[in-house]
Parts: sequence; C-alpha cells; structure tokens
Amino acid sequence: MIATFRTVFGIAFTLACALAAGQAVAQQFPTKPIRIIVPSSPGVSTDLVPRSVSPTLAKILAQPVVIENKPGAGMALAFEYVAKQSAADGYTILLASVSDLSLYPLLVKDTRFDALKDLPPFIDICDAPLILNSSNTLPWKNFQEMASWARANPGKLNFGASTPTTRLPMVMLFNELGINAVYIPYSGGGPYIQGVVSGEVHLGLTLEGTVTQYKDKLIPLAVVGNKRRPTLPTSPSLAELGHAKVVGGITFSFNVPSGTPKSVVDRLNAATNQALQANEVKELLAKLNYDIVGGTVEFSSKRLNDSARAYADAAKVAGIRPD
Repeated sequence: MIATFRTVFGIAFTLACALAAGQAVAQQFPTKPIRIIVPSSPGVSTDLVPRSVSPTLAKILAQPVVIENKPGAGMALAFEYVAKQSAADGYTILLASVSDLSLYPLLVKDTRFDALKDLPPFIDICDAPLILNSSNTLPWKNFQEMASWARANPGKLNFGASTPTTRLPMVMLFNELGINAVYIPYSGGGPYIQGVVSGEVHLGLTLEGTVTQYKDKLIPLAVVGNKRRPTLPTSPSLAELGHAKVVGGITFSFNVPSGTPKSVVDRLNAATNQALQANEVKELLAKLNYDIVGGTVEFSSKRLNDSARAYADAAKVAGIRPD
C-alpha cells in the first residue's frame, strides 16, 4: 500500500513539475528576437502578409520580429529550413499558405521532410477566396447557365489554370457537377489571366483583385467557399450552389517545427490573435484583399488536414503524380 502510494505520489509530483516547467517556459518566452521565414522574394503578397502583422506582434511579445526571405526550389528551401534545420523552440516561424503545404506532398517526390507533419500551423492569419470567372463574350451570364450549356454541349467546355492551386478546385467542381471539362494548361499567371479575360478559355479561377481590375470584361460566376464577397454581392458562393466540399483559395498560416512546446505554441497563438485584432493590422490586410481568420491551434490544424484530403482526392481524379 505504501509503495503504491509512493508511486502515485511520484507520478503526480512529476506531472506537477512538468506543468510548472511548461508554465515557466510560456512566461519566459520570448527572450530574444523571433524570425519569420518567408518562402518568397520581398514585395509579393506572401511577403506582405507577415510584414503587415510583424510590427504589432513584436510590440505584444516585447521582442523584435524579423522577416527573413528564403525563396527558391519551389518553396522547398524555406520549408525544409524550418522543418529540419531550425530548433523547435518557437523562435523560427514559417509563413506558409495552406494550399502550398497541402499540395507539396502531391507534387514533390522524395522530400526530406513531411510538409503536413513537420510544419504544424499554430494560427491561420488571413485568407482570400478564389473567384470562378468567365469572359462576358461567352454564351452565359451566370453559373446555372454555364452548367446548362456544358451539359448541352458535352466535351466542349474548357477551363484554364497556371498552377495546381487554380486547377484542382476546378477538378473538384466538375467532378461534383458530372461535367467533363477540358483542361488548358498555362505556363504563367499573366497569360492565364489574359486567356480568361479574352475568352480564350471558358473558365478560370482568380483572386478578387483580378475581377476588380477587369470588371468590364469578366463575369464572376461564383465564389469558392461558403460566403459571398461584399464587393461581388450578386455572385453566389459555391456552397449556396450546393458545392460546399470544393475548397480553394489562399490562406496564410504561421507554422513552427514539430515538437515545439505546447506552452510556446499557445503563447504564439494568443499573441498573434491579439495582433490580428489591432486596427492597423486589419487595415493593412484589407488593402491586400485578405480577410482576417485567427482562432485556435486546433482550428488551423483541422483546416490544413481537411484541405490536404480534398486536394489529394482531386489530384487522384486529375491523375497528378509527384515528380
């Protein structure tokens, strides 16, 4: 009985010490500058998003938050650096898009890291939906008319894409509609946008800024996701149209190496949530046409896992293999 009591007491004491140690780490963190690794060159949206948040985050954490750009190798340089070369202590953060992390294992073979397991998110910062567009020169004016035309003209509907991010949501949609649409690949974003605007291809996914830029030439047929955009009040969401399972868009998250202490992850999550509520951060992200997300660590993890499953299913349908 005494031995059992001592064993139980020892376990309880060990757990209490571990809890106290975790709390101490959280209270002390951070004690030095934090780096945010960005997998792109300066000036693009992938770089501007963390720069919109970092000054306010630095004030909250009372430590400098430094942006470090590591473009190259299709984002693998930054991903691998954070996943395998950085200490799991919260002082090195990756800025990533959920779609890029979801697609990475589907597109890249023989990687030295697991993009989904080695780089867990601790918060989703902001997102922007994709808009399904067509040229106003084509014989339909809304989503239903487009779908009806496609069914009346089997095999004639086509769509363009310049990246898997703009291709796979279309694969998901047409799979649900039961429509066989022809995929027209583009090697770059510029020619792709012009192809959609001119009607060279029937359909294409773009960000909201493109719709605004070409508002006299494009018809925004639907918004990928579950809600309409304030600037596009007559464009229904795909969820409204019965296609809530189609995912797509750009969501930026902050990620840390796997194994980072939970107390540190929770501290970073709380601080970033606080930063995202600051007026200056809201204004900067709004100028980039992004909606603030925030939320719990668990919420971000679920979104990444759901996205990865949806993209994996679409990749199978499209016959996409890693290379």
